[in-house]
Amino acid sequence: MSKIFRAAMTVTIFSVITRAMGFLMKIVLSRNLEPSSLGEYQIAMSVFSVLLTLIASGLPLIVSRRVSFFANNNPQMVHKTSSAGLAISLSLSVAFCAVLFVFKDLLSGLFASEHIGAMVLALTPALIFSSIYSILRGTLWGQKKFFAISFAEFFEQLIRIVCLIVLFMLPDTHMTGGVKATFSLSVACIFSGVLVLVMYFKAGNRLMSPKGQLLSVLKQSSSITLARTASSIVTMLISFIIPLRLATFGFTQSQAMAEFGIVTGMALPLITIPGTFISSIAVALVPEISSQTTNIDKNGAKNLPALKTQISVALSAALIISFMLVPAFFALGTPIAEILFKNTRAGTYVSAGSFLMITMGITQITSSVLNAIGLEIKTLKNYAIGAVALLLGIYFLPAIIGAMSLVVSMLAMNLISGLLNLSMLKKRGLIGTNLPKTTLKLVLITAMTTAITFFSYGLLSKALSMFFAAAISGALSLAVFFLLSYALNIVTVRTFVSKKLIKKNK
Repeated sequence: MSKIFRAAMTVTIFSVITRAMGFLMKIVLSRNLEPSSLGEYQIAMSVFSVLLTLIASGLPLIVSRRVSFFANNNPQMVHKTSSAGLAISLSLSVAFCAVLFVFKDLLSGLFASEHIGAMVLALTPALIFSSIYSILRGTLWGQKKFFAISFAEFFEQLIRIVCLIVLFMLPDTHMTGGVKATFSLSVACIFSGVLVLVMYFKAGNRLMSPKGQLLSVLKQSSSITLARTASSIVTMLISFIIPLRLATFGFTQSQAMAEFGIVTGMALPLITIPGTFISSIAVALVPEISSQTTNIDKNGAKNLPALKTQISVALSAALIISFMLVPAFFALGTPIAEILFKNTRAGTYVSAGSFLMITMGITQITSSVLNAIGLEIKTLKNYAIGAVALLLGIYFLPAIIGAMSLVVSMLAMNLISGLLNLSMLKKRGLIGTNLPKTTLKLVLITAMTTAITFFSYGLLSKALSMFFAAAISGALSLAVFFLLSYALNIVTVRTFVSKKLIKKNK
């Protein structure tokens, strides 16, 4: 367990730094783009996300899983698997890019703004180099080269933010702000793709003929790709439906796009902060979990008690992380958004969306676990059920609550999918008996901490500036949360390596 803890800490440290840089980039974008342009940028990124998901979503996970399984006894299979994944992803990315350029006029006509089409075309280099990056990163992930994959992500974010700042500082060019933003991503992906290629060979890997592995890798990855593509398509549908439905109920096109930009470009990046830490846990634990089984229902597990412990650790950590920022974001959403984005509207969505962090965290970690134990199709079904609730919500609710419908609908989707995922793990005896009790304690702690945060900010804001009042109240919120967690005997991330926790979750 100590190796897992060190791996999680390595990934977490880099993830926090990388996420902080990414958040700085969001601030730069929000300060340099009008809300309507930010909305257009989000639409372009949703289209890019669908294409990237088709190319490199299921493949890296399957490559990682197979590499983890064969790492100790069949290095030749490791190289063939990596080469097969690379051949598939690179072929798909080149084909998609060719189609985009051949039909670029049609692409521009699909959107209400011609700027969106230009942004999508500016992302084509990112598509090609991401296809290389993702597969080789998957190999390094399966080999548990956590420092390498974490540094590659950090390096990509560093290049992107430097490039973005330089582009915005340049005198007037022919590129719009949105194109500058997407072009910076392409530049960053080129650099990170080259870096991970160097790391791949330096780790002793090589490319081999993928003959005999292409169909196997493609078949195994198809279900995960389907699941994640469905998620990306839903995200893209959101970017089209929300502005259209808002325009139907009294918003102008510009206002609708601006409101969408505020929710997705300002509020959601804050709400998804816990996902960074949860992702770190998944990155560290998934190779361990994958090494236990290729499919829990068909093949069982090599060591069921160890697998149950690993899953219980992941779920407990994800719960604590998901709850810890809720009090601060619910109580301080408006001042946080005003300080970061100079936009009070974003604060309304941050406060309302704070509870979304809980359901998103549960869905994120349970989906990763289910995929790791070979239940990708079942994960897809659970996601699809939740997605139906999301799509119904964003279609009907804008008439009642406007753009807040996106936050409410995402909450419903993740609640449904997360509960279904937990039910599947429980049926297989993979959840510790202590989890419901821990959840109830966290709900109580969150309620108490929220009340204290509200009171402290109300008091401090009378004597201090908004920044200092919010900063002190936020720090107090985290301190109270962890003190109460300690007082109520909730295990924190730092104690996950203890023997007490291992016994407790068996």
